[in-house]
Amino acid sequence: MGEFVSFRFGLLGALEVQRDTEPILIKAGKHRVLLASLLIDAGQMVSTPVLLDRLWGGHPPAGARNTLQNYVLRLRRSLGEAALIVTSSQGYAIEVERQAIDLFRFGALTDNARKSVAKGELRQASDLLDEALGLWRGEALSDVPSDLLHTEFTPGLAERRLAAVELRLDLDLLLGRQREALTELHALTTTYPLRERFWSQRILALYRTGRQSEALDAYRTVSRILSDELGVDPGHELRELHAKILASDPSLNHSASIENEPVTQSRREESSGVENADRQDPVVVSHHGLPADLADFTGRRTETSHVMDIASTKRNHNAPVVIAIDGMAGVGKTAFAVHVAHLLTERYPDAQFYLDLHGHTPGQQPMDTSHALYALLRAAGIPTGTMPETVETRAALWRNALARRRVIVLLDNVADNVHIAPLLPAGPDCAVMITSRHRLLGIDGVHHLTIDPLPPEDGGLLLTRIAAGRGADADQAVIAEIVRLCGALPLAIRLAGARLSRSWPLTRLRNRLRGERTIMPRLRAGDRSIAAAFGVSYHRLPPVSRQAFHLLSLHLGPDLDRFEAAAILATSPDEADEQLDLLTDTSLLQADVAGRYRFHDLLRSYARERGLALEPRPLRRQAQSRVLEYYLRTMAAAHRRFFPHSRVDAGQLGVPKGFVRTFDGFTEFADWCHVDHDSLSLTLHHDSRAAETPEARVSIADWEQLYRPGTTGRPPTGQSERAADDALAAEARVLHGMGTLQYWLGQYKQGENTLREALALCRDLGDRRREGAILQSLGDVAIAAGRSGDAVSRYRASCESRRALGDAWGEAVALNSLGGAHRMSGDHEAALDFCTAALRLHRESGSRWGEGVTLHHLGLSHRCLGDRKESLACLTEAVTALRECGDQFELASALVALGCAAQDNDNPIDAADLWEEALQMLELLADPTADTVRGYLAELSA
Repeated sequence: MGEFVSFRFGLLGALEVQRDTEPILIKAGKHRVLLASLLIDAGQMVSTPVLLDRLWGGHPPAGARNTLQNYVLRLRRSLGEAALIVTSSQGYAIEVERQAIDLFRFGALTDNARKSVAKGELRQASDLLDEALGLWRGEALSDVPSDLLHTEFTPGLAERRLAAVELRLDLDLLLGRQREALTELHALTTTYPLRERFWSQRILALYRTGRQSEALDAYRTVSRILSDELGVDPGHELRELHAKILASDPSLNHSASIENEPVTQSRREESSGVENADRQDPVVVSHHGLPADLADFTGRRTETSHVMDIASTKRNHNAPVVIAIDGMAGVGKTAFAVHVAHLLTERYPDAQFYLDLHGHTPGQQPMDTSHALYALLRAAGIPTGTMPETVETRAALWRNALARRRVIVLLDNVADNVHIAPLLPAGPDCAVMITSRHRLLGIDGVHHLTIDPLPPEDGGLLLTRIAAGRGADADQAVIAEIVRLCGALPLAIRLAGARLSRSWPLTRLRNRLRGERTIMPRLRAGDRSIAAAFGVSYHRLPPVSRQAFHLLSLHLGPDLDRFEAAAILATSPDEADEQLDLLTDTSLLQADVAGRYRFHDLLRSYARERGLALEPRPLRRQAQSRVLEYYLRTMAAAHRRFFPHSRVDAGQLGVPKGFVRTFDGFTEFADWCHVDHDSLSLTLHHDSRAAETPEARVSIADWEQLYRPGTTGRPPTGQSERAADDALAAEARVLHGMGTLQYWLGQYKQGENTLREALALCRDLGDRRREGAILQSLGDVAIAAGRSGDAVSRYRASCESRRALGDAWGEAVALNSLGGAHRMSGDHEAALDFCTAALRLHRESGSRWGEGVTLHHLGLSHRCLGDRKESLACLTEAVTALRECGDQFELASALVALGCAAQDNDNPIDAADLWEEALQMLELLADPTADTVRGYLAELSA
C-alpha cells in the first residue's frame, strides 16, 4: 500500500480533494460524478446500475459498464497510491474515514450540538453549529454534473443546512444576541421568503431590540408573501407570536442569565421553537398545539363525518378512541387529520397535542418511541430534570399526565416500525388520531380509515380555489384535465397549482404536465416534490422489491393479479404475493377485495421512470412478453381441458411450458377472460413491423365482445343442440383470443392457423358478428407479416360482414384498416376514400378513439400524396383526440407522424418536441419504435 496518505474530501460546495495538504484536481465531469457518488455512500457498496444512472441520467450508452471500469481506473490513478476504491461483483465502494468528508463531519457536529442543547450547554452548542456551518462553501455538489445526484441529494442537504442555521439562530436569541442575528435574518428572509421560521426569528429579534412597529411590519410582509405565493395564511407559530406582540406578552422578554439553563418547553415557545438540524430531537408542541387548518381544505365530507361519528360517540367507557388513517404519499392524510382534529376541539377541550414522527419525511430519520414520549411529556409540562429514562416509565408518566382529561392526540407521519402502544393515553375521555402510509395492524381496538385520492369534482374545486387565489383563469375543462394528470392527488394538485399566475395560465400548466416522463419533475414547489414524497417509501424497499416495483409498472392493463405478477417477475405466485403485499403495505400499490392490484397513475409514472433508469431494456421487454406468454399458455391449457373432443389438433396450438393458471370450471375461466380483457387489449406486442401499424391491435371493445361466452363449456353427449352450439361458440371465442395472442407474440403462422380454426367454427354456427371480428384479426396478421394484398381481402370481408349486421363501429374499424392496407400497397387515393368513410362513421357513433386513429391514417395518406398542409391538419387533430383517450400507443405513433409532418413543413423545432414526447412514451413501454425515433432526432440534430 505504501506510506500512510491522508485524504480530505469536500462535498458541501464544489467537489474538493486534498491528499495530505496538496489539492488534487479532478478535471473530468464524469469522474467528479463517480467520486461524489462513492463519497456520499462512503464505506458502502454502490451498485453498478445506480452508478450508471447517476453518470448518464438513465440513458447509459452502449458499453457503459466498460466505460465505468475505465473511469474507476483513472480515478484510482488520480487519488494516488492509496487504493481507496474497491470493486465487487455488485459495484464499487470507497474506503475512507467518514470524518475525512465534510458532509459527515457536518452531521457529527450537528449531532453533538443537539446533545449540548439537551444538556443546557447553549454556548457550546452554538460554537459547534458555527463550526458545522463553516464547512459549507456554497451549494452542495455545485460542480458535479449529475441531475440525478442533484435531485436526490441536494434538496435534503440544503434542508439540513437551513435547519442547522435555524437552530443556531434560536440559540443566538436565547443567548441575547438579537442585534447580531438581525443582519443575518434580514438576508435569510430575503433569500427564503416562504420559510416561516426565519420570519418568526426576525420578528422576535426586532421585538426584543425595542423595534415593535418594525416587528409588526415584518409580520404583515410575510402574511402578504404567503398569500400571494401560496394562497395560505401564516402558520400557528407566526400567528401566536403576532398575538403575543400585540398583547405585550411578558413571556417574549429575554432572560438575562440562561447559559446553563436547559432549553425547556417555555424556552422553546419563547424562542419560537428550537429545532435541531436533522430533526431527531423531539419537536415540542404546546397544549393547544395543532397546526393551522388549511384555509382551502376541500372535500372529504364522507370521511370527515365517519371520523367525527367515531370520535364523538361514547363507544367504550374504559378506553380512548383510536383512529388510524393510512394512504399513499401525497393523498392528504395530515391535512385531513388536522382538519378533523380542529373540528373535535369542543369535544376534547382540555388539550390538543400534535407530534410529527417523521416516518416518511425526506432527508430525516423516523423518530423512535423514546424521543416521541419525550416530546409529548415536555408538551404536557413535564420538566426536563424530572424526565424518566426508560420507555416504560415515560409511557406510564404520559398516561398519568392525561388521566381524567379530555384530550386529543394527533400522531402524524408514523413509520411502520415505531411501537405506538406506549404513546397512547389510557383515559376514556381521550382520542388519538394516527396517520401513516402503512396500515398499522398491531394496535388493538383501532378504527382504520384509508384515504384515497380526491373525487374528480373535489380535485377540480381545489384547483379552482388555488387558481382564483393566484389570479389565474378558471377554464373548467382544462382544470379537469390537470386534476386527471395529477391523479387527483391533493399534494400533486397543490404543487401544480403553485405554478399558476396571471402570466402562467392553466393551459400552459396543462401543456407542461402532459407526458408521463415530464410530469414528475414538474410537480415540485420549493423544497417539496412528489418524487421526494414517493422516494422515501421507495428507497426503503429492499433491492428485489425495487425491481418488482419497476417491472410491475410495465403491465399495461388497469390492474393485475398475483398470477400476472408472477409472470412479469419470472417467479411463483406465492413469491409474487410477497412482493405485492410489501408494495401494498408501503402504499406503493393498491389492492381491492377481488385480489387485483393497481398503481396510482403518478406512482406508475414514478416506477416506470425509475425502471427506465435502472433496468436494461431487454429485461423490461422480456417482462412484458412473459405476460403474453402466460395468457397464451393458460388459454391453450384451458382449451385442452374444456374442449377435449375439439376437431382442432391440439398439437398446432403449442404445448404449454412454464406456469399455467388452472380453473375450477369453465365459468371461472370465462370470468378470468373477461376480467383480463383490458390487460390483454392494452398489452404491447414486440414485433417491430407490427409496432409500426396502429391497426394491428384489437381494441378494448373487441375483447369485451370476445370474452362474453355465457356458457359452461362443452356439454356431455346427449344434451340439446343449443347447448352444443353454445359450446362451439365458446371454443371459437377461446381460439380467437389464442390466435390474437400468438400474433402479438410474433407467431404469425401459428396465429393465422388458430384464427382460421376459429373462423371455421363461426361459419358452421352462422355467427356473423364473431366472423367479422376474426376476419379483422386475420387482416391484422397479414399486415404484420407484410402481405397487404391478403389484408385487403380480409378487411373487405370483415367490413361487409359488419355492415350487414348494422355494426357501425365495427364497420368503421374495418374501413380504417382497409384504408391502411391500401396505403401500404401504394394506393393512396383508395386509402383516403376508405378512411374518410371510416371517420364519418366514427363521428356518428361518438367514438373519439376511432376519430383519432382514423385521422392518423388520413394524415399519413395525405403525406404520401404530398399534401403537407392537409397532413399536418389531420395529424394535429388526431393527436388532440388521442390525448383525450389516454391510448399511449396510438398517441405515440401519431406524435411520431406529426413530427414528420412538422419537419416536412420546415418546422424542425416542433418536430423535435413531438419526437421527444413520443420517445418518452416509447422508452417507458420498451417499444422498439423508440430506436427509429432516436434516429430521427439524431438526424435532426446533425
